Amino acid sequence: MIKQGISGGLINLNSFLNTTDRNEIKNSNLRIASTIREAAKDGLQSLYAEVDDVLEKYKDTDVIKIMNELRDEKLLWVRARAIDADTVNANGDYFAKSELLKEVDIIQTDSEGKKVKTKGPAYKTFEGVPIYANHKNDDVLEAKGMVVHAEWDDSENCVYTVFYVDESAYPDIARGIRVGYMHDVSMGCQVESGECSECGNIAVTERDYCEHLKKFKGKINPKNGKKVYEKNMGLKFIELSVVGDGAFPTCEIEEIYDKDDILTRAVTLEKKASELHSNVMLAASSIPSTVVDRKEYENDLRQISAATKSALRVAQTLVGGYRDWETGIAIVTGK
Repeated sequence: MIKQGISGGLINLNSFLNTTDRNEIKNSNLRIASTIREAAKDGLQSLYAEVDDVLEKYKDTDVIKIMNELRDEKLLWVRARAIDADTVNANGDYFAKSELLKEVDIIQTDSEGKKVKTKGPAYKTFEGVPIYANHKNDDVLEAKGMVVHAEWDDSENCVYTVFYVDESAYPDIARGIRVGYMHDVSMGCQVESGECSECGNIAVTERDYCEHLKKFKGKINPKNGKKVYEKNMGLKFIELSVVGDGAFPTCEIEEIYDKDDILTRAVTLEKKASELHSNVMLAASSIPSTVVDRKEYENDLRQISAATKSALRVAQTLVGGYRDWETGIAIVTGK
């Protein structure tokens, strides 16, 4: 089973404009274009995440690395709450935490483009699924972007995702997100079976539904005053859609990421960490002569050096590479 959570006439403005008016509008448009990056944030400034918070949040993931690999593409990057656990949504569907965390087969693409089967929690099947608008997912060519990361938030009992929208191909979708009228997300999911909350009947397809789910799914059973819902099992996520009103009221786009600022900051961190590492190496050549002072000096250096190398590796990994300080070889994994 699959679960899924307008033009004018012939007269226009140019009919009433003379040459002077048109030139003034042209100049005004040029001024607007020069500040388009700032103007795009108008109205939703609070959604733009702090750069340092983004780098800290994703330092142990491939999010910034992928962002760097796609840096030449015009993409809108966002973080969204994709699904809530142990909650009945507006469609009468229930997804248990145990099902979202259950280990399943996951097909991933390796660095050579080959499909590789791995094991992982079911929520990780979000990674690599296409982004659509309003579940118009009949044609994969209609995909607007892709989910690159999914993570479980135990404190909020939900799954968060990071995805991008192709802003050059779908400027209307990107603008809808920026200005806030496309604010919800809704997942598409394949399920192996579903259990009725009323009688426990197991259905593999909708044809197997009991009378409770057929008549009252997502509604109140008038006989006992209880809401009837389906407990979904065997989950595999197949898409995520940007919508105006989703089935989970809390599943919304929560942050917008400024790719240029993030990558610039990551590169700056890498440079600073490299400089600090060089200074540590220079300090190591001036060890005091007395035994006591030398031991204390060396101990401090070891601690500083370890912290520096750790910071450097994080910074370089964020932008797609790191240096092996034992060999001095730079290892680059991005562009």
